[in-house]
Parts: sequence; C-alpha cells; structure tokens
Amino acid sequence: MAVQDDQNLISEILRGNRELFGVLIKKYQKLVFTVAYRIIKDEDESKDVSQDVFIKAFQNLKKFNGDAKFSTWISTIAFRQSFDYLKKKQKRSSSLDNWNNSDYDINSDSLIEIKERKIFIQKAIDLLKPEDSIIVTLYYLEEKSLNEISEITGITINNLKARLFKSRKMLKDIFKRVDKTEINEFYER
Repeated sequence: MAVQDDQNLISEILRGNRELFGVLIKKYQKLVFTVAYRIIKDEDESKDVSQDVFIKAFQNLKKFNGDAKFSTWISTIAFRQSFDYLKKKQKRSSSLDNWNNSDYDINSDSLIEIKERKIFIQKAIDLLKPEDSIIVTLYYLEEKSLNEISEITGITINNLKARLFKSRKMLKDIFKRVDKTEINEFYER
C-alpha cells in the first residue's frame, strides 16, 4: 500500500502539486539522514547532504519510473551524494586501523552509562569503513533486502554477503574488546 501511496504522490507532484513533495520529505528524511550520516559521520554535514538529496530527488522526480520502491531510489541518491561529498572534501572516513580512541572509547565509564543497547551498537557500526557501515545499517537497521542494497550501492549481492560477513566479524571483535563485566552490566539493564 505504501508503494502505491508514494506512486500516487509522485504522480500528483508531477502534475504540478509541488507542495506534496513535503510529504515525501517528511516520510523519508530519517532514512536519507541515516544513509548520509553513516557515510559522512558528521551530523551537520549529513543534514546539508540530506537537503541536497531531496533537491536532487525533486529535480529528477520525472526520471523515477517506479521499477524500484521510492525508498530504494532516494537511498541510492543519498548514498551517491554522500560519497560524492566525501570525495569533494577529500575526507575519507577512517577505518578501524585509523580509529581515534578519544572519539569512541568503548572501555570508558561512559559506556556503562549508556542506557540503550542501540546507541552502543551504533557506535560500533560507526567504527566500520563508511561503505560497510551503510551496508550494515541498510540491512540490519533499515531492513532492506540484499537486492535493494545492491541497487542502492551498485555492489553485487555476493559481494554484499561477503562484506556483511566481514562486518559482523569486525563487530564481534569490537565487542570482545569491551570488558566482559561491562557487557554483562550493560545487557542486564
């Protein structure tokens, strides 16, 4: 039903009812921001890129043919805009090898104070390479299928499976770094 709703909205927008694009923005702003943030890792810059994504989507709305879901189409734009932004700024995000311990001190007392498991997991995901971070986010948090992620990223399904496997292993290693007592205290909450 949501796919049909999106298609109806798009048809109305293309007929000249441009203010309805605000409905699409409201519906997909969190998804677009999440994709941008997982790649850029800066809230303000991700907000700027998100705005650019919606401008680009609006300008190219007539090119949306409905073969894929609108969420997949706009996620693809967000993915590409975010990487284009990084390339232009020459700010490749760091991998685990270049990780700055002061940014993510997993063993610090602040971890114990974190009340939600989601925050802990998101910090761990942030330690992955930007492209792996977005793949994990799209698959596990946004619940996108491998086919949808392949459309968004341009990465083959077999390569996606391999990257998800590798990312899960890296996340497991990150979790092992945390003192077992901290993990137990954290999950008992």
